[in-house]
Parts: sequence; C-alpha cells; structure tokens
Amino acid sequence: MMKNPIAFCVFTLALVHFSYGKVAAFPPNPSSFCGKQMFIDDALIIDGPFQEGCVLEFQTQDDRILAFSVLREVMEVFGDEMDNDSPILQLEHQETHELSGKDELPVTLYTKNSKASVRFLKAATHLQLKIQKAVACGFNVGVDTSCGRIVDEVSCYCQISRLLSQADHAMFCLDVDMKLVSFETQLEEQKVRGAWIPDQQHWTSLTDYRRDNSWVWESTMSLLTDQTYTAWFPGRPNMQVDNTDDCMVYGGDFLTYWGDVNCGETARAVCEAQP
Repeated sequence: MMKNPIAFCVFTLALVHFSYGKVAAFPPNPSSFCGKQMFIDDALIIDGPFQEGCVLEFQTQDDRILAFSVLREVMEVFGDEMDNDSPILQLEHQETHELSGKDELPVTLYTKNSKASVRFLKAATHLQLKIQKAVACGFNVGVDTSCGRIVDEVSCYCQISRLLSQADHAMFCLDVDMKLVSFETQLEEQKVRGAWIPDQQHWTSLTDYRRDNSWVWESTMSLLTDQTYTAWFPGRPNMQVDNTDDCMVYGGDFLTYWGDVNCGETARAVCEAQP
C-alpha cells in the first residue's frame, strides 16, 4: 500500500460552477505527470485523461493540509475505505460538519498531513479534480466556540461567544493559530453573518487607534480606502478629533452595518485562518 493514500469512494458529482481564483492546470498530456510529485501552493485542477495505474504525488507546506474536490466524472482511488475516523483523511460536509456549506461547496476530502498519493484503479477519461492547500478546521477551538468552512473549501472561521475586549479576542485568535476576522469583501461578510447571526456585536480587526480616521484591517495590514469594501452605519465612523471609538464592530445595535466603538468594550468575535 502506498504511503499516505487518499481514499475516495466511487461517486459521481455534476460539474460545480464557482470561481476557481488563481489556478494552475495540467498540459494536454496529464498522464506524463504519473509518478511525479507536485507541490501545491495555488489551486491545481487536473483534467484527464489518466491511464489505469497512474499515481500522482502531492505535497504542500508542512503546516497545511491538502483538499481534494471532485468536480466532474466518476473516480476510483486506491487506498483504505473512506472513513471519517481514518488517521489519513477526513470528509467534511454538512452531515459531519454542520456549518460547512454542502450545497454551495463541492464535497471535499482533506488529508491529515501535508502529503498524499493518488492512484487510478481504472482509466479516467473526463476526470476533473481540484487540489488545494488548506488549513485544518475542527468543530471548535475551545469552550463557547463553533467553527466551520463557511466561505470556501480551504479556509476556516470560528465564532467566539465569550464577551471580551477587542484586544483580548485578537490574542485568543492568535493563541489558536488564527486571526481576528477581516471583511475585505461583501461576500465574505455575508457568509460569516449567515453562519452566525450577529444579534450581538462582534469584533473585527478593523481599527484606527494608530491614527485617527486611518482604518486598517490589522489581521492583514490592509488600509481601508474609498475603493475598498465598507458598510458603515449612517453617521459612522466618528470623525471627531481624538475620539476613542477606535475599533469596528458589526451586528447588535448596528444591525447589518459597521459601527465604531471603544476597543475596551466587550463583544463576541469571529476568528479566521487562511491557507
């Protein structure tokens, strides 16, 4: 048996339409890669044909895992029978990971480490398989927390229900190898709000405490500008000189908008981890 095999059951999926982002793809003769190892950084889509017995070797950085999504065709892969308790892989979908979007995201298998081998038991003429670098995503990161793959197949988001200051939440996220959430697209915010309805205020990493009215997503060190996504509550943020409303929250009294409040207030938060 091959080292670290990826075990897939035989199943059929219709082609799933979604944005691939930056991807690489095999040349016209993908079987020429049989027996060779490929390092996964950007997403890779392999599009058959592949000959019977072809073995593909994949590796990503040591602190990440691999995500395999079948986008088209029936496939068989050599290995142990698929089992959620397998030390090699895990299947994350709605039945076992309730917050992960089964209807919007393709069914995906995740390795338990950074390497994997895939073998074709029969020729695959029209196979389309997507391989990506991903972060591990458990069900929670402690008491009063809940996690899921709610935006895409490779990132992870966790809600922290405890009421803490913005700085304390930021440190909690760092302690679990995550960062306080940054909403740099409207779609990302919509998916996070859809997973955890913000009936109470939730912290983000957006702050202007370093310089009044210069708002920065501290988790990514991205500056908020007139060209970037914003959703401020009418009359916000506070533009008075030397005001102390230096951290952004969403939800609660601000409803579907963003509001700026004192960073020492307490609220809930969402942490994120990106590959």
